[in-house]
Amino acid sequence: MRGLLLPDLRIFYAIAAGVFGLVFGSFLNVCIYRIPRDMSVFAPRSFCPHCGQPIPWYDNLPLVSYAHLRGRCRACGHSIGVRYPIVELTTAVLWIGVAARYGRSEERRVGKECRSR
Repeated sequence: MRGLLLPDLRIFYAIAAGVFGLVFGSFLNVCIYRIPRDMSVFAPRSFCPHCGQPIPWYDNLPLVSYAHLRGRCRACGHSIGVRYPIVELTTAVLWIGVAARYGRSEERRVGKECRSR
Protein backbone atom coordinates (compact mmCIF):
# COMPACT_ATOMS: atom_id res chain seq x y z
CA MET A 1 0.00 0.00 0.00
CA ARG A 2 2.79 2.43 0.90
CA GLY A 3 4.53 1.87 -2.43
CA LEU A 4 1.37 2.81 -4.30
CA LEU A 5 1.15 6.21 -2.61
CA LEU A 6 4.72 7.37 -3.20
CA PRO A 7 4.46 8.11 -6.95
CA ASP A 8 1.37 10.28 -6.36
CA LEU A 9 3.06 12.11 -3.51
CA ARG A 10 6.10 12.80 -5.67
CA ILE A 11 3.88 14.58 -8.19
CA PHE A 12 2.36 16.77 -5.49
CA TYR A 13 5.81 17.36 -4.06
CA ALA A 14 7.10 18.49 -7.46
CA ILE A 15 4.07 20.78 -7.92
CA ALA A 16 4.61 22.30 -4.48
CA ALA A 17 8.30 22.77 -5.27
CA GLY A 18 7.32 24.53 -8.51
CA VAL A 19 4.95 26.89 -6.70
CA PHE A 20 7.59 27.71 -4.09
CA GLY A 21 10.09 28.17 -6.93
CA LEU A 22 7.76 30.70 -8.60
CA VAL A 23 7.40 32.63 -5.34
CA PHE A 24 11.14 32.56 -4.72
CA GLY A 25 11.75 33.64 -8.33
CA SER A 26 9.43 36.57 -7.81
CA PHE A 27 11.44 37.56 -4.74
CA LEU A 28 14.65 37.21 -6.77
CA ASN A 29 13.20 39.71 -9.25
CA VAL A 30 12.64 42.14 -6.39
CA CYS A 31 16.26 41.68 -5.32
CA ILE A 32 17.57 42.00 -8.89
CA TYR A 33 15.75 45.31 -9.34
CA ARG A 34 16.19 46.87 -5.89
CA ILE A 35 19.62 45.88 -4.56
CA PRO A 36 21.62 47.67 -7.31
CA ARG A 37 19.50 50.77 -6.65
CA ASP A 38 20.22 50.55 -2.89
CA MET A 39 16.51 50.04 -2.11
CA SER A 40 14.98 47.83 0.57
CA VAL A 41 13.74 44.46 -0.64
CA PHE A 42 10.91 44.50 1.92
CA ALA A 43 9.34 47.94 1.57
CA PRO A 44 7.69 49.61 -0.23
CA ARG A 45 5.36 47.12 -1.94
CA SER A 46 5.97 46.13 -5.54
CA PHE A 47 5.43 48.97 -7.99
CA CYS A 48 5.58 49.67 -11.70
CA PRO A 49 9.11 50.84 -12.58
CA HIS A 50 7.66 53.25 -15.16
CA CYS A 51 4.77 55.02 -13.39
CA GLY A 52 5.54 54.10 -9.75
CA GLN A 53 1.96 52.87 -9.14
CA PRO A 54 1.83 50.13 -6.44
CA ILE A 55 0.96 46.71 -7.87
CA PRO A 56 -2.01 45.08 -6.11
CA TRP A 57 -1.63 41.49 -4.92
CA TYR A 58 -3.85 40.10 -7.68
CA ASP A 59 -1.55 41.64 -10.30
CA ASN A 60 1.53 40.28 -8.57
CA LEU A 61 1.05 36.52 -9.00
CA PRO A 62 4.14 34.95 -10.59
CA LEU A 63 3.69 34.18 -14.32
CA VAL A 64 -0.12 34.27 -14.09
CA SER A 65 -0.40 38.04 -13.81
CA TYR A 66 2.23 38.63 -16.48
CA ALA A 67 0.30 36.44 -18.93
CA HIS A 68 -3.09 37.88 -17.94
CA LEU A 69 -1.92 41.49 -18.34
CA ARG A 70 0.08 40.56 -21.47
CA GLY A 71 3.27 41.91 -19.96
CA ARG A 72 1.92 45.40 -19.30
CA CYS A 73 1.24 47.53 -16.23
CA ARG A 74 -2.48 47.75 -15.49
CA ALA A 75 -2.17 51.40 -14.44
CA CYS A 76 -0.10 52.95 -17.23
CA GLY A 77 0.01 50.24 -19.91
CA HIS A 78 3.80 50.40 -20.15
CA SER A 79 5.44 47.07 -21.00
CA ILE A 80 7.06 45.06 -18.22
CA GLY A 81 10.38 43.42 -19.08
CA VAL A 82 10.43 39.78 -20.15
CA ARG A 83 13.15 39.19 -17.54
CA TYR A 84 10.50 38.91 -14.81
CA PRO A 85 8.72 35.80 -16.12
CA ILE A 86 11.99 34.27 -17.30
CA VAL A 87 13.51 34.48 -13.81
CA GLU A 88 10.31 33.13 -12.22
CA LEU A 89 9.96 30.25 -14.67
CA THR A 90 13.65 29.33 -14.52
CA THR A 91 13.59 29.27 -10.72
CA ALA A 92 10.44 27.13 -10.70
CA VAL A 93 11.95 24.64 -13.17
CA LEU A 94 15.14 24.41 -11.10
CA TRP A 95 13.16 23.78 -7.91
CA ILE A 96 11.09 21.10 -9.67
CA GLY A 97 14.30 19.51 -10.95
CA VAL A 98 15.82 19.40 -7.49
CA ALA A 99 12.60 17.97 -6.05
CA ALA A 100 12.42 15.31 -8.75
CA ARG A 101 16.10 14.40 -8.41
CA TYR A 102 16.46 14.35 -4.64
CA GLY A 103 12.91 13.99 -3.33
CA ARG A 104 12.04 14.37 0.32
CA SER A 105 14.54 13.31 2.95
CA GLU A 106 12.18 10.57 4.25
CA GLU A 107 12.04 9.02 0.78
CA ARG A 108 15.83 8.92 0.54
CA ARG A 109 16.16 7.40 4.00
CA VAL A 110 13.55 4.71 3.26
CA GLY A 111 15.23 3.95 -0.06
CA LYS A 112 18.64 3.50 1.60
CA GLU A 113 17.21 1.23 4.27
CA CYS A 114 15.55 -0.97 1.66
CA ARG A 115 18.73 -1.24 -0.41
CA SER A 116 20.90 -2.11 2.62
CA ARG A 117 18.79 -5.20 3.47
